[in-house]
Amino acid sequence: MLRQKKSSKAVVEAWKHYLDHLSQDNANLAIWGQKRVDLFIDLLHKMAPTVGCEFSKVEISREIYSPKAHEELEAHQQIIREGIVRILSGSAALPVEIHNGPQGDGEILLSPPLP
Repeated sequence: MLRQKKSSKAVVEAWKHYLDHLSQDNANLAIWGQKRVDLFIDLLHKMAPTVGCEFSKVEISREIYSPKAHEELEAHQQIIREGIVRILSGSAALPVEIHNGPQGDGEILLSPPLP
């Protein structure tokens, strides 16, 4: 029972470190992202024994199933989020073009046209 309490305490402590990092500003996204991954791996490493598993940090970080499509989806979502933030903060503009339609009714289109 004492061993379980100790490992649970280590998991909670690792979770607190991870959660604290997630709430910090990420001025340098690459460094922040790598530390996020490192803290998450540490959290998983400390959780493993509490559920009856033994994994090294290398196994957790390198031998996971992560489809390429998930990585691409995350990258695209990050680009979209950053673009929306730039537009909403006023540091970028949303390009718009006004074209005359067949009856000259001033059709408004986003530029470039979406597929």
